[in-house]
Amino acid sequence: MKKRFYFLIFIALLVVSVGFFAYVKAQTPPPVCGNGVVESGETCDDGNTSSEDACSASCQPTVCGDGIIQSPNGNGLREKCEPTGGSDPFCTASCGTKIFGWGWADTFGWLSLNDSNCDYWPVPPEPVPADDFCANRLAHYVQIDGDDNLLGWAWTENLGYVCFGKTCSPTVTPALNNAQYGLAAPNGVWRAGVTSGEPSTVDGWAKIIMLGDEGWFSLNCSNSLNGDTCAVSDYKVNVGSDFFFNRTTGQSVSRPVMTGYAWHNYVDSQGGRDGLGWLALSADTIPPWLQTRFGDIYSGGAISGRAPSGAFNATYRILANGSIEPTFVSARGFDSPWVDPNYGPIDFPTPQTRYSNVLGKLDLVGLLCPNIDEVRVGTTCTNSYSRTVQVIDSIRGNVALGGDVYYVPGTLTINQAIEFKNATDFESGAGTIIINGDLQINADVLYDQNDNLNRFRNLASVAWIVRGNIIISSAVEDVVGAFISLGADGNGGTISTGASGKPLTVSGLMMARQFNLQRTGTSQQIGSELIIYDGRLLANIPPGLDDFAQALPIWRSGTFAQ
Repeated sequence: MKKRFYFLIFIALLVVSVGFFAYVKAQTPPPVCGNGVVESGETCDDGNTSSEDACSASCQPTVCGDGIIQSPNGNGLREKCEPTGGSDPFCTASCGTKIFGWGWADTFGWLSLNDSNCDYWPVPPEPVPADDFCANRLAHYVQIDGDDNLLGWAWTENLGYVCFGKTCSPTVTPALNNAQYGLAAPNGVWRAGVTSGEPSTVDGWAKIIMLGDEGWFSLNCSNSLNGDTCAVSDYKVNVGSDFFFNRTTGQSVSRPVMTGYAWHNYVDSQGGRDGLGWLALSADTIPPWLQTRFGDIYSGGAISGRAPSGAFNATYRILANGSIEPTFVSARGFDSPWVDPNYGPIDFPTPQTRYSNVLGKLDLVGLLCPNIDEVRVGTTCTNSYSRTVQVIDSIRGNVALGGDVYYVPGTLTINQAIEFKNATDFESGAGTIIINGDLQINADVLYDQNDNLNRFRNLASVAWIVRGNIIISSAVEDVVGAFISLGADGNGGTISTGASGKPLTVSGLMMARQFNLQRTGTSQQIGSELIIYDGRLLANIPPGLDDFAQALPIWRSGTFAQ
């Protein structure tokens, strides 16, 4: 009897145990976020527990405003920042980043890209443009959104609001009705965008809305009103970053800024041009400016621009065949003879005038051998002045000019830094380089800094005579010599300084029919382009420039006189 009882108990326990294990086996395991499988309670699962992508650590789609920057987030938006709430000076409610900085145009003055500019200094203790500007500021900012569109509003006291890209479309901003603010987008496209890279390049358009269809600014030479004009002027707007300092606390922040140039050149229905010209964009409240030291400036037309307070555009004379803005100033004074807008024309030396004008004569034919086109690269010939002419196709490293003339049959590209060496004994350190094409400078060109000289003729001194244009790369910071751009047709070429936030220093002089001054780096003391007439052209005249040198300021024992 006992055995049966125990057996029944054993059977009962066995049934209970089997039922328990069957019950346990039937239970569903809890969801695990991050295993790559969307389970109960999860909206997404990307196989990780990071919240810095489209799916959060709790397996929910990430969104703008969750405090973490995602690119993209769960809505496909490539966030640039995360707003902190309230009136955030740096980030929009849709996670677009606000741009800081200023623009300057000689025709209408300051342009602000963000109303918070007035609360920050680009460089302490640099002031903002004007107290009344900040006292009367209206709400505005330009932003880069999650799709790399450039949107929003800038503000100028003289012309009002300036819209960027799709913001200018009546579809996006209904208040911009066609009847009052213009009928069409330029070239049929409402856009302004930012490309990837460092710095990023902007293309597209901005618009002064009060000018309607006449208000378009091109932000890149590839999309001007006349199509692609980069061959004429290689302007563009870039987006980089710079530091700003809170005016109250002094705390620094890094913010995106726009640099470079935009262009307004409205063409009316009769084909006339009535544009506002260049808009220079920068983090700084000092506009880009041209500075020359120890020399003169001459323009065949009008001169505009400004030097910072206490600085000067030229040491001596500023001459023009047209008006000179009162903000373009000489260190010697504001009136004639130092500033003369009615000086009259100084014609550019051309083949028809045998390369001569009131400044003197450049005997280009005599500098070269009669059969120069038949002389092979790497060999020499003798010109009519009994000077050696070396035919070359490159220049690099340390160069001793030796008083010779150098001829380049085509375009010369300088990709490595050059240093022109001083000579010794009775050797000459001067030389003239004649280029039958363009001169492309991609690396610094310097003079030997050794001042242990016995004779002036030992001093390194170079002249560049270019039968084409002179193009200086944005990476270059220093070049030396007398630069004369004759142009491909001999009637005057173009010198372009390269779009960059770094200043460019030229030790020597420059002559061309047209200058593209593209540098945007600014300071109170140094111009965006600084041209220092260093006296070498007189101290040791390069071959062929004797006549031109007579019209230059006189150099005596390290001092200059007019």
